[in-house]
Amino acid sequence: MNIRTVCGLLLDACGLSGLAYGFWNLWHALTSPKWPSVNGEIAASCLQRNRDADGMVTYRAGVTYRYQVAGQAHTSDRVFFGDRLAVGWASAAVRRVDKHPPGSVVRVYYDPHQPARAVLEPGNLWHVLAILLFSALFLGSGIALL
Repeated sequence: MNIRTVCGLLLDACGLSGLAYGFWNLWHALTSPKWPSVNGEIAASCLQRNRDADGMVTYRAGVTYRYQVAGQAHTSDRVFFGDRLAVGWASAAVRRVDKHPPGSVVRVYYDPHQPARAVLEPGNLWHVLAILLFSALFLGSGIALL
């Protein structure tokens, strides 16, 4: 196998994985505005910084909240679907951390079929669409190399 084939296969694998992850997030982002909601409380809120081996710094809002459904206590850290990916700029993450200070009361939207799955911002599609776009670009690049 030559280097072009190996690179193409790796890009395709990354693209397909990203598309699967993106479509899972898209489905939940689209359905979450119709989910039932309850009041919850922010347990912790901080800006998460990570540095990779090359020195690149990425940011993510680390927001953890507690809520109850049918007497069962739950904890989650998902603000919106697609928020698991860290980005190279801090401004959006800082805004989310500032918006959700510890101890504040929030509205929590939970999946009625799996109440442990919840979000604070239902229907937020921006990150999901970005995931799908970049995954499609990876897949297309891999196909082009093959």
